[in-house]
Amino acid sequence: MLTRRLLTVLILASLFVSASSSAVSAQSPSTYAAIAVTGVTSGTPAVGSNFTTDVQVTINTTGPGLVGMELYLSINPALVNAVDTDSSLPGVQPAELRSDFFGVNPVPAANEVFVAPDTIAPGITVPGRTCPGGVYPCIHLSLVGPAQTNKTGTVARLHWSGVAIGFAVFTILNPVVAPPPFPPPPRTALSDADGFLIPISSFGATGVSVVQGGTIGGIVDRQGVPSDVGPGTDGCTQIDATNGAVVAVPGFTLVAPPPDLPAQVNTAGGFRIALPTAGTYTVRASYPGYLQAQKSNVFASAGQALIGTTRLHGGDVNGDNAVNILDIVSIIGRLGTTGLPVRSSAAACVAPWEGSQTSVPPPPDSPFDINDDGAVDISDLSITAGNFGRVGPTNWAP
Repeated sequence: MLTRRLLTVLILASLFVSASSSAVSAQSPSTYAAIAVTGVTSGTPAVGSNFTTDVQVTINTTGPGLVGMELYLSINPALVNAVDTDSSLPGVQPAELRSDFFGVNPVPAANEVFVAPDTIAPGITVPGRTCPGGVYPCIHLSLVGPAQTNKTGTVARLHWSGVAIGFAVFTILNPVVAPPPFPPPPRTALSDADGFLIPISSFGATGVSVVQGGTIGGIVDRQGVPSDVGPGTDGCTQIDATNGAVVAVPGFTLVAPPPDLPAQVNTAGGFRIALPTAGTYTVRASYPGYLQAQKSNVFASAGQALIGTTRLHGGDVNGDNAVNILDIVSIIGRLGTTGLPVRSSAAACVAPWEGSQTSVPPPPDSPFDINDDGAVDISDLSITAGNFGRVGPTNWAP
């Protein structure tokens, strides 16, 4: 009898354990879940340039499947800003939903940037509309889609623009990483088809190095000027790059380029300009007595944009960007003048008198001495006559 009773107890205990195990499994299935914000997936992380990073999710579960995700991600506004992906809606929508994970029709519940706490009264914030831990600004992204049980994919693509040089750190805020009790909202969380939160096994965000806006390099050849060091070199042409209100630090073509220049511009007349921001620039080259040359729509971001060689056409002695009878007459009236200053005789593109003790500098380069040989003669008149009728700025071409 004792043996039969003992057997009954053991059977009942076994059934109870089995039932309990099933109940736990229904509530907390065997699951691995991860959220990751990747490094750069498109574009260039440069000052003034746009780039993207992806939000990826992994789910391996025997439960009802992952249906929803809510993400809070910190932003360093000194280095990067979120870019709006839908101008038809108010505010900034930084996320572009992707079809890799939930399919072609994920439903966004939130796609926004919090820059400060929403308040309904002094000191009282709106629940659920704040960044976890008071870390502002932050991205708040929430979406749902068809249940997924064994999958890794991209749920959204985040759009950014570079603000300043530095290493931008992104942080996933307040993730649900352990069994109950879970951290209170606002929180980064995953939810299954039964509405239960799924503990996140791993999470992380890759930082991004925002670099300088890039450089523009090229070569400028001045008509009639021999390529030798000293008076008459190809050096010291003024180079400017503009991007709306942004003007790159002015540069000069070089008499003796430094050895770190790329081979394509490491020659007399070569130049390289460091840009304050990435973007599309208009580059102009100018020198007294020559028509300007221009290259439009030069895009530079992080790396170096090489725009090739251009030739400046001489004869614009009055600086109106046209070669006409006024220039011819002006040169004829100065034929035979000698001893004129030549700026490009100085290796650093500065006149020899700069930095000297004299308080009365001599006049600047004479535009009538077009080929920079220190005199106005038949060579200057011939260059002007050959370009009669030309107007600037001329296209950037050899």
